[in-house]
Amino acid sequence: MRKKESNIKKFVDRIFNKNNKANFKRVFLLGSIFGFVSSITLAISLPIVLKSKLEQQIYFKFDNNYFSSKEEIYEYSKLNAINNNYSFQSNIYMFDDEIFNTKDELDLYIENKFQLNEIKTKRNPNDYLINNSGELSGLVKTSSNESIQTVYKGNNDLTYLSKNDALETYTNNFQLNYEIDGQHYDNIFSAREHYLNVKLKNLESSESKTMCYEQGGMCQTQEQITSWLRNNISKGFEYQGKDFSNLNYLEFLDAMKDLDEEIINRNIQPVLNADKSSYWVTQHSKKSLSYFVGPKYFESNENVSSIAEFKPIKSYDINALMLPIWGWAFAIITTVVLDSKIKDPIGSDYEMMNYLNNTFETLNLNKEFLNVFNRDFYSIISKNLKDDLSYGLAEIEDNDLSDFYRLLISFKRFLDLTKIYDLSIKPEELEKNLKQIVVEILNSQKDFMNNFIDVKDNKEGANILLDDSISFDDIYSLFLNTSNFFNDGGTKKILWDIAEKIFRGVDAVMEKIDKISGAVKQVSENIKDSEKTKNKNESELEKNMQKNKEMITNSLVNNEKEFINAMGLDIEESNLRFSPLLIVYIAQAVSGVWNLGQMFSFISLKTYEAKLDSNQSLYYFKPTFKLPLLNISFGKVKDQSIYTLNDAPLKYFSPSIDGKEIKELYEFDGKYYKEKNKAIDDLKYSIYKKPENYLKTKQLLTSVISKDNNYMLNLPSICNSNSSTQGCLQSYEYEKKLAEEKEKYISNLFNKFYKDNGKEYYLDGFGGGYESKQIAIQELQRKADDSSNYKEIYTYEMNNNKVFKETKKEIQEFIRNNQIIEYKSIINTDLIETSYYYNLKENNGYDFKIYEMNFYGQKKYFRSYLEAINYLDNKINYQVYELDRKQTTYTYKGIEFLDEKNFKQWIDKQIEIVFEKNNIDGRGSEQNAKTYFNSLCYN
Repeated sequence: MRKKESNIKKFVDRIFNKNNKANFKRVFLLGSIFGFVSSITLAISLPIVLKSKLEQQIYFKFDNNYFSSKEEIYEYSKLNAINNNYSFQSNIYMFDDEIFNTKDELDLYIENKFQLNEIKTKRNPNDYLINNSGELSGLVKTSSNESIQTVYKGNNDLTYLSKNDALETYTNNFQLNYEIDGQHYDNIFSAREHYLNVKLKNLESSESKTMCYEQGGMCQTQEQITSWLRNNISKGFEYQGKDFSNLNYLEFLDAMKDLDEEIINRNIQPVLNADKSSYWVTQHSKKSLSYFVGPKYFESNENVSSIAEFKPIKSYDINALMLPIWGWAFAIITTVVLDSKIKDPIGSDYEMMNYLNNTFETLNLNKEFLNVFNRDFYSIISKNLKDDLSYGLAEIEDNDLSDFYRLLISFKRFLDLTKIYDLSIKPEELEKNLKQIVVEILNSQKDFMNNFIDVKDNKEGANILLDDSISFDDIYSLFLNTSNFFNDGGTKKILWDIAEKIFRGVDAVMEKIDKISGAVKQVSENIKDSEKTKNKNESELEKNMQKNKEMITNSLVNNEKEFINAMGLDIEESNLRFSPLLIVYIAQAVSGVWNLGQMFSFISLKTYEAKLDSNQSLYYFKPTFKLPLLNISFGKVKDQSIYTLNDAPLKYFSPSIDGKEIKELYEFDGKYYKEKNKAIDDLKYSIYKKPENYLKTKQLLTSVISKDNNYMLNLPSICNSNSSTQGCLQSYEYEKKLAEEKEKYISNLFNKFYKDNGKEYYLDGFGGGYESKQIAIQELQRKADDSSNYKEIYTYEMNNNKVFKETKKEIQEFIRNNQIIEYKSIINTDLIETSYYYNLKENNGYDFKIYEMNFYGQKKYFRSYLEAINYLDNKINYQVYELDRKQTTYTYKGIEFLDEKNFKQWIDKQIEIVFEKNNIDGRGSEQNAKTYFNSLCYN
């Protein structure tokens, strides 16, 4: 840690104390000896040189003049140079008894002392961070005996080096059941119980025979045959003219071996914002009649300034911007009420899980979704990633950045991390859970949500935000970028419905207040007068608008109870941290948007723009009369601050392949890929697991009856984010139609192959048919006691499909042929630490740059050079001294030198040593033509 001194007394004492004087004497003595030896050496060597040069006189040539010594040249140069004398305050640095004039000099010395070097590793440095200063665990370094190894996941989630070994762990993962009339029983005892207590009693009480059909040497009822057919029907698909079944992997591989560009490009997208970082921009205004529209949060791949500087541009019609302004009011009211309800707010000590636990406890919320979040998602990520979710958010000094907003940012980060890292988390499941948590928190103000966003009017509060068409990003934008929510939300009707609901909610509140206060009517009259006046002076308009807003605000505050009830807000005095201010704040938001809404027809918004980057802007609006505008003054608008929230995804990916840095990312199914081929492999796997999400379902087919009896369907694919929306079906629609068509197919098969061949018998339930009821009863009782008579059925779950086989051999053969084995590349030595597949870090052989240093005998590693230098800067003990420094610079023939030393060094390089053959006059200039012997350059 550096130590700052305000003067150089200690520095001077250190140099000139008694011991140092002794050292100085020793140095001086050594210097004298060295000088003496040098003189002797020169005295001996110079005559030799002179003799070799025909004993000619030596001269020094500089600037086309000749001098007898270098000292003459120095004096000549100083006399002909322009001198500039400077006096300024400066720092000098002392470390290891060395003095450094600049911090750069000190850093270079430190870098060399601690042997700071760039090295390569195969491990991703971000997986080995041990603190927020960029220091890495020693495990980050790969050694020469480590290599990349492919491993496979077994059914037990353990790791196997052989694909076949991993596959064998699945072959005994089937279920053995006993089938009776299409029903499955887990054990033979339950099956026997069913025969004796149900089948036998039904047979004993039956008055007539039962129609049955021969199938496999047994007499089966229609229910048994249709159940058997149902168990053996699969879906058929077609790709590039080749058919395959969803339950036949070899057929799938043959059909999908080479994916075409259309299906690849539809599902795998280049991440256009891979190099985008995210930012928070403040929106503070002292003008109560002015509004910001634009992002509090934004992303950019450009170099973003820390200041948002506003410039006037033009005026906008207010109609185009009312939706975002209404959304702005809703977001403000929601977040300020939520924060006020928290008894012990986290505030500057924000940490995501602390805030969540505190919020759910304080608001007495149902912890079901929070428990799922903690168990299934949060608990399985590393400590470093957990820290990333909250990192830096508490340090942003902005009152508008509430803890609820911080929570939304943390959730956004979590979703991004699931795409960046190879986590065993499905982004769509996490997104669903995050939406549930946010809605649970919002519904702590359920009546308010009913009044303002429950577009279905079913009293379910914020549950409308759980609609599948609304993403977490939509909810995020509702609070942090309302213009994006209502504009870039596209043509989602539900978002526009929410906007209109907010507008109607504000009007409904004002209608109730109008009944108990004359202020609303008075303001309406004032607005009409403003519209009719011929003196459309902007300053007068501003005064009137301010007056109207204050009247409405005061009316709302004075009728606080009625106002809060009309809003549907749940505010208890005992829980409020700042009740009077809270009510005023809410009243001002409602009053502001209501007043603007009443003035649609005759005002516009004077607009200032702050360019956040080349494509995004924050706007500041101030109401004014519509054109022609009078008395408009485009005064200075307070600049806003910009804080970095999230670094770009590519900052997590800094590897290279064969020395070439990776600059592209691809996204598929919510995950980022550095290599497109790996994304294509996962696309194939995803198609195999659920082909109906990508392809039309061409037909239904069965393997137990001839292939000529397939049932043509041509059902469109299921709608999803990766498919074409034209003609696709929602998942529930697809499943409904598929089930209907499947039953038709079964009915067709039964009618074609069995219906006309039925006979009536008394049935024993084991496939036997008898003319005598008594014999049937006796056979049922006899067969029920013999386990070999029970029909075994083997089932296996794969890709959300249940497969049925009649023998163990058949089911195991099916598993071996169709079960896909997950695999990944790892560093082989990682297996020493764990054999659990999901704990092993995937490694694709990329090279990452890290920095290694020898810190007093201890090897330390850092993610970047800057972080390594910062570590040393904080750890080592160097002193900084302030002093008044005087500096003289020299300018010689247009060349400037910072000090005398640099000037002399330059002069030395310009000097030539020459040996005279002809005459040179006493002034050092050439008298006649001369010959030079072996001119030398003096350095």
